[in-house]
Amino acid sequence: GWPVQEVKTGEADVLKFLASRCEETSKQTQGMALMGVDFVLNVCPQLFPEELRDRTFLKQFVQEATHVSQYQAEMEMYQMSDPDIFSLAHMNIQIDNAFYYRNEQGVLEAGLLDLSGISHTNPVNALVRNWIAAEPEVMDAVDEEILDGYIEELATQGGPKLDRAKVFHIARLTQANFVFSMAANLTMLYSSTIPKRDPRWKDVKDRWDPVIENNFLNRIFTANWRNMLLLWKSPKRAPYKAFLTWLQENPWLPKKPPIPEIDEKTAQQLGLHGQHQPPVQSPLPVTTKAPDPKPPVDVSIKNSQNEKEEVKVSVPSDATMGDLRAALARQLGRSELAEVRLVRKLAGEWEQFKDSESLGTRRRIFVRGLETLHSA
Repeated sequence: GWPVQEVKTGEADVLKFLASRCEETSKQTQGMALMGVDFVLNVCPQLFPEELRDRTFLKQFVQEATHVSQYQAEMEMYQMSDPDIFSLAHMNIQIDNAFYYRNEQGVLEAGLLDLSGISHTNPVNALVRNWIAAEPEVMDAVDEEILDGYIEELATQGGPKLDRAKVFHIARLTQANFVFSMAANLTMLYSSTIPKRDPRWKDVKDRWDPVIENNFLNRIFTANWRNMLLLWKSPKRAPYKAFLTWLQENPWLPKKPPIPEIDEKTAQQLGLHGQHQPPVQSPLPVTTKAPDPKPPVDVSIKNSQNEKEEVKVSVPSDATMGDLRAALARQLGRSELAEVRLVRKLAGEWEQFKDSESLGTRRRIFVRGLETLHSA
């Protein structure tokens, strides 16, 4: 369970082990992240948008990723602490490891390939790890909905009803702790397809160049590293910010030594020497540019009493459930709807949304606490 009592009570052998892992994983992650920065700045910068070639961001990224890696062992304990979130899972379920067919009734079904990737582990970790190959802007829009769908479907199929907050914690910690693996892919790229000093890198025009697009390993390894950097900058998924929140919620975790500085020679080679380095235990600074307004979407709200009475409410696509409830109050001409709850049906029971939850890609919501959806 969590918290792990041996860690919380400070057993000497356990703390010694965690200290050893901290030193090991922080050095490994910093080294791999710096190799990834070198790929962005020196090997093939054409593959990355200007925002990812910003040296201030890259230095901060390396420091933050190193900070996360100091707690890798504790995060692994956290992810494996709940038996309800532990099952047989496929650790590489990309689309090319699945096959589809229609059964005798004509119903579309699916199966899995590469069964060597199956093991008993945390299924949320397995799901989220495989999303790194998807376009970041797509996952910014849908990953919360996918996680909610997993929670709902698991309960519907007879599994446990998982705690949403913990599922989302695991998802974001998985993403925060993925830097080493994604950078390590570049070493395989150098050894299996195009060596680091091969002049072909300089001839690549952009991510759609045939040298990249038409070669699976070139495409996936470079895209995954770009996606990792864009994920780190995502204000919605914000894995480092989620990691800091997790630390605040678990103040008993062992304190770590200062994050190792980037050595002077490497910093100079990468042009990171003298770059501004903000405090590592704060989220990425918020841009001063006002964000573009999100386009409105129409949400269908049905009365849970009869599941037929319906109104449509228009809200921004990045609205929360609290925003949606306020919009419903305005549309119905009521100053407040304190007793009204937005809900969904989960395993045959109504479950209430929190006001802070994102609307995501949901376009149909039920409401409880109103006799009618007619305007006042």
